[in-house]
Amino acid sequence: MVLQSSATLLNALTSDRGLNYIINIGSEVLYNPIILIDSCFKVLAHSDIEYITEPFWIRNINLGYCSYEFISEVNKIKSFQNAPNSIEPFIVICKESPIRKLVSKVMIDGNMVGYVILLETIGKFTESSYKTIKILSNVISEELKKDQVYRNLGGLRYENLLIDILEKSITDEFALNERMNSIDCSFGNNLSLLVLDISKYGPDKTKPNFLKQSLEQLFPNHKSLFYKEHVLIILDPAYKERTDEIIDKNIVSFLERNNIILIVSNNFSNILDLSKHYQQAIDSMEIIHTLGMEGNVFYYEDLKFYHLIEDVKDDIDLINYCSQSVLKLLEYDRKNNTEYFLTLKTYIEEDKNAIETANQLFIHRNTINYRLNKIKEITNIDLNNGDELFRITMSIKILEFLNKKGAKMA
Repeated sequence: MVLQSSATLLNALTSDRGLNYIINIGSEVLYNPIILIDSCFKVLAHSDIEYITEPFWIRNINLGYCSYEFISEVNKIKSFQNAPNSIEPFIVICKESPIRKLVSKVMIDGNMVGYVILLETIGKFTESSYKTIKILSNVISEELKKDQVYRNLGGLRYENLLIDILEKSITDEFALNERMNSIDCSFGNNLSLLVLDISKYGPDKTKPNFLKQSLEQLFPNHKSLFYKEHVLIILDPAYKERTDEIIDKNIVSFLERNNIILIVSNNFSNILDLSKHYQQAIDSMEIIHTLGMEGNVFYYEDLKFYHLIEDVKDDIDLINYCSQSVLKLLEYDRKNNTEYFLTLKTYIEEDKNAIETANQLFIHRNTINYRLNKIKEITNIDLNNGDELFRITMSIKILEFLNKKGAKMA
């Protein structure tokens, strides 16, 4: 009987039809309804709800997660408190319902990531029920390992909450507060997100946990998780350091040695905005690649202008935002083989310092003065006018972006 059940469940796993299919097959094999929740008490899957008769479980399923009140009561149950840290099944009986539950934890790499809950509503538990639910737990574990999110979970319950926020499964304050209360987790109102691109990180096979352990040392007391091939670290305001103070020379040195790129978000006050800031970081990585920028630490504040203009899909439309004076100067350079645009760009980058501009261009200061006068003659621009200086600077950045973008597409 157990061997036949094992074969049936393994076939369900290899069918690649997902968790709900496996849970429904498990329910047929065990002759009772099944609910699967993760370590954050989020409902991941369940069998036919027609056979789930307890009102509180129906409510949990409809919500998609267990309420704080429910979890609080579950945590008081002795059998739950004394449950083994393994897939070994245990019986749970609660005063609110006469229905017994046979529960087995779901483990990945020694970490508990969820619970399989078998409800005794149709048939009585038998000796084979205990053996079969362990097989089902292992099958679910293998299915979850296909999902990088669960494969990378470190056993910390807040990780599931952050993932749900990132994937916009939680979008309102009520649901957020319910989940935070259920896992005794809170966030302040001056958050920052660090996103580490580890695509070029070369792991040391002799130190399989090196990256995780190193990041825990570099960013102590801050929440982190692996998500879609990136490491995300939430800087929490409970710790008073400024972001630029946290990113010290030790962190920069570590990033350089291990070929890791770090994007630092702007501050934000609501953890529900996490998804937005994560997407900004992902877009920033593309901008860094497009512009061929060098370095290991980048701040979104410095890249947001490029993020803005990147949303303009038509290059011609983007050029239309450029100052006509700058475009006129470029056209003059093309016709006369001069370098007035480069001179203007460098002069602005060097904060209108003629000596530094001359040093950067390896020319005499008198040549700089001549070129600046010529630029004014060609374009009639006034670099002492703040609005005009802004328009010229914006135009230079747009043209630089388009040039690099074209070079990448060529």
